[in-house]
Amino acid sequence: MKKAQLIILGGFAGAGKTTLANKLSSQFNYPYFGSDTINDILRPILGRNFQEVSPIAYDVLWHVLRIQLSNKVTSILDMNMCHDRSWESI
Repeated sequence: MKKAQLIILGGFAGAGKTTLANKLSSQFNYPYFGSDTINDILRPILGRNFQEVSPIAYDVLWHVLRIQLSNKVTSILDMNMCHDRSWESI
């Protein structure tokens, strides 16, 4: 039976998480998810700023990742680790 894994690349802004996530995604053909991408999509829809949307973006992100893992799809997560909420979600 195939076991899915969640590969988490965490760190502060500018640490190179996205660059590494993109390289791993390309090399191993794993889907890549980033909180910034979801945040960028939700901000204009909700009409709120980055800080206001971030908690919502993380909730959406974790929901999608739970679905990926339940479908046995290994995925890569790029996330900023400077908030307590990030650590609690893991």
